[in-house]
Parts: sequence; structure tokens; C-alpha cells
Amino acid sequence: MPEPQRYEMIEVALKIRITWPDKGTVIGITRYVSDDETLLVADFDEVPAPGTEMLLQLDCTVLEREAPIVKATVLRADGQEIIFRLPVEKAG
Repeated sequence: MPEPQRYEMIEVALKIRITWPDKGTVIGITRYVSDDETLLVADFDEVPAPGTEMLLQLDCTVLEREAPIVKATVLRADGQEIIFRLPVEKAG
């Protein structure tokens, strides 16, 4: 049984640079984001296994700077849809 969703899912289409170390970089598009995960559609040559770590970065500039790079872990992948676990830091 899947675990219940802990955070609100926000549907949004953002271009994301996804780097799979030693396998390359592709541009993906988000379907949704939440505080702890995101669903991206991307076209890698092979489907990543759960637990694979990748680097995600918005494919744009923010205040004339590149967006930060975030290390994310693959939760599930099915064809071109990949759900990533995002790092969660508690404020304060």
C-alpha cells in the first residue's frame, strides 16, 4: 500500500536540468512539485532504478544567477515519468 501524501501537490510545468552522473544530462518538465517530491517527465536512454541519485536544477536564471543544484533520489520510474524524493530541511 502506498504511503499517504504528506504535502500538497502543486501542478506546475517547469523546465528542469536533470544530471545522472556518468550517464548524461537531459531537460525534463515537472508535472507536479511538493515539499518533498516532484514528478518529472524526461527521456533518458534507460529508466533509473529506485535509489538512484541525480542532480536537479531549474533551467533558467533567478535574479541573474543560475538556480541552485539539488541532489534528489529516484523513488519510482516508469518509462519517462520519474518521481524524485527531494531533500527536506526543517526551518528554524
